[in-house]
Amino acid sequence: MLETDTNSDQLLLERINTIIEGQRINVQQILSSPEYQLLNNVQPRKKAKARLHHFIQKVVLQTSCDENQLSRLLYAQYVKHKFANVAGALGALFGPIFNSR
Repeated sequence: MLETDTNSDQLLLERINTIIEGQRINVQQILSSPEYQLLNNVQPRKKAKARLHHFIQKVVLQTSCDENQLSRLLYAQYVKHKFANVAGALGALFGPIFNSR
């Protein structure tokens, strides 16, 4: 979940806080809000989806950013941060396949 990763990783938190140029998002404030905390579901996947949707909606209201654009930026930043070290190994594995013609 987003709160787990941002609580343990300051760099990711800072990257998300500044994901929209010229805007500063207070991720911790959104994640610690009562509305966010009350979004519970027995199924972890549904809980995560509801919380992510709530997070995106709050940021859209703060920044007037397009919801789809924000989702793409958020996912791109998260994947880039979480899997940066994996890219080298995957590139070495799949590079010859993708670059062959």
